Parts: sequence; C-alpha cells; structure tokens
Amino acid sequence: MHSKRDIQALLDQMTAANRAGDADACAKLFTSEAQLHSPFGPAAVGRDAIRRVHKEWTAEANTKGFAIIDHGSSNDMAWCLARFSEGDAAGGGSSLIVLEKQSDMRWLIRACCLYEDE
Repeated sequence: MHSKRDIQALLDQMTAANRAGDADACAKLFTSEAQLHSPFGPAAVGRDAIRRVHKEWTAEANTKGFAIIDHGSSNDMAWCLARFSEGDAAGGGSSLIVLEKQSDMRWLIRACCLYEDE
C-alpha cells in the first residue's frame, strides 16, 4: 500500500460498509487490537468494541465518505490524513489513520483518530 489509490481503496471499502449499515464489515477492516478514538463517544479498543461503535453509527442510513489529504508509508506501516463527510447531513471532520500490513499481505487499520469540524 504505497500509493494513494491503494489507501483510498481501503477507505472506499469502509464507505461501502458504512452506507450498507454493515458494522461487521467495518470492523473487519481493523486489526484485532486496533484503537478508534472519536469525539462522538468513548475510545473503542479491539475489533469487538469497534464493531459495537459502528453498529451505532450505521444504524441509520448515511452517506459517509472519505477523501485523502495526505499519506505516506514505510515497510509494513502506512498512514493517511483524510477528510470525512456525512454527505448532505451536517457533520464531518478529519481522520488520522494508521494502517498495518498483515502476514497475509492485507492492509488493516491499526489506529484511527477522528476530529470533528467545529
């Protein structure tokens, strides 16, 4: 995952899972020990906690989307700064995401910090 296109593909999977209301698919994009920090609730640590958070977030139809602002990588780690939006709904912000290459060569999210627009 050394290209913006590869990172965007993972974010597009997250977008599709969010829009489908599929909290399980959202959680599968994170490592088993991942952390999710958000101003929308307490920190979620581990895939099960992240699944519960996404179950809440995806309970209603949404048009969440992500656009990369900047990115980089080194060996088995990558990062991106992305803008997220809720489509026509009020809300949005930025997200700092750390990705980790797994032994099966898939990239998963190791840490995600969301920052809400003021």
